[in-house]
Amino acid sequence: MAAAQSSAMAQQGSSTNNSNSIYVTHLLQEVRKMQPSNPPEVRTKACAEIAHILYHGGILEPYLLAHPRIFVNLITLIPNRREPLSLRMQAIQTLSIACRSSDSIQQYICLRGAAELLMQLLDDDYEEMRKWAAHCLLFLMIKNGRKYESQLKSQAIQNALKRVEKDDWCHWTFNEATELLLLVQSI
Repeated sequence: MAAAQSSAMAQQGSSTNNSNSIYVTHLLQEVRKMQPSNPPEVRTKACAEIAHILYHGGILEPYLLAHPRIFVNLITLIPNRREPLSLRMQAIQTLSIACRSSDSIQQYICLRGAAELLMQLLDDDYEEMRKWAAHCLLFLMIKNGRKYESQLKSQAIQNALKRVEKDDWCHWTFNEATELLLLVQSI
C-alpha cells in the first residue's frame, strides 16, 4: 500500500514537472519572439501569450526569478515611445499579471523599477496607459505600499491619481485610481 502511494506521488510529481517544463518551453519561445528584430505584430502577440502563460502557467516562479529577461523586457518596453502603442499596451497588461503574482515576483519587479515606472505613467498622454498604470500600482501596493509610502503620498503622485480618477472608467469593474487613493490613505 505504501509503495503504491509512493509510486502515485512520484507520478504526480513527474506530471507536474512535465507540465511546468511545457510552460517553460512555451515561455522561452514567446520571449524569443519579443526580440526587437521581430515585427511589432509578432512581438505584441508574443507579449499576449506571455500574459496567458503567466496567468495559467503552473509553478513558474523559480524559473521567472532565475531568468529576469522577461520582466526587464516588459519594463523597458512600456515607456518606449518609439514602439507602437498596441505593443506598449500589451506589455503593461502583461505586467499587470506579474503584479498579481507571488510576493517574491512582486518584490523582484519592484527592484527592477516597476513601481517608479508605473507612477510616471500616471501622467502619460494616453488615458488607457494611465488607467493600466493605476491598476498595476494598486496590485503592487497592496503588499508593498509601505516601501513607497513617501512617493505615493507626494503631492505629484496624489495629483496624478486624482486626474486619473477622473478618466472614464465605465468599462472597468472599479475605478482603480480611487481604490489606490484609498489604499494610500490607509498606509
